[in-house]
Amino acid sequence: MGFAPKLGYVKTSIDLGEVRMIQHYGGSGNYVAPVILREGTFHVGDDISADLSGFGLQLALTSSYQLTDSLGIGAQMGYTLSFLEDMEVVAGEVTLESNSPALVKPDGGNTQAGIDPEADVSGLFFFMGLEWAF
Repeated sequence: MGFAPKLGYVKTSIDLGEVRMIQHYGGSGNYVAPVILREGTFHVGDDISADLSGFGLQLALTSSYQLTDSLGIGAQMGYTLSFLEDMEVVAGEVTLESNSPALVKPDGGNTQAGIDPEADVSGLFFFMGLEWAF
């Protein structure tokens, strides 16, 4: 039996599709690509993703049992915690904060989308495996 604390870096990316042009049928006609913002330029078809990162901590109890000199069974059980930073939206080469005025609802207006996701990587885990010494 043993105790194994682990500290590491956690990064996750969520696929949000691709940049599309919103059709606007107001007095000024349709919008025209590319979209040029203070943060950078987007092109129709650029991939959009949301990235979250931060530190992770695992606290685990470990156990192993040797069946032979070279073969054993190992197990871990514990809890995982994460400390993630705010989400960033990446479109092509441009990174935007989730509250950027450039992220708008797809209604043809300029209303900020109000993206405010929360992600948590935490919970119990269990692992069991075969150990082979060579």
